[in-house]
Amino acid sequence: MTLAFIAAFCMVIQDALAVIKYQAAARNRGVVAAAADTVIWLVMITTMTISTFTLHGNNFAAKAWVVGLVSAANIAGNLLGTYLGKKFVKDTTNLSQDARLEELSKEIARLREHIGI
Repeated sequence: MTLAFIAAFCMVIQDALAVIKYQAAARNRGVVAAAADTVIWLVMITTMTISTFTLHGNNFAAKAWVVGLVSAANIAGNLLGTYLGKKFVKDTTNLSQDARLEELSKEIARLREHIGI
């Protein structure tokens, strides 16, 4: 059961960093994406090794723990990655969608006022 918790912990890290990796890559933050990818690879080896050996074993309870905990860790990791990505991965030259929408709304209001609509 200890191995199942280790695999789940590694999966949380893996998924959280995967979200951050894609957010960073989309914002042209290559160094951040590469660093995240390196750590993902390291924890992925651990998760896969534990999962593979456990699922090939004969202990049904251990299999259930690994499947259940790693599945829950997938959800937790994605939620954590989204939270951390919003907090730490920032746009440099591009505006966020909300800021861009607000800017366009102001421009439309200004144009309407200018032409008298």
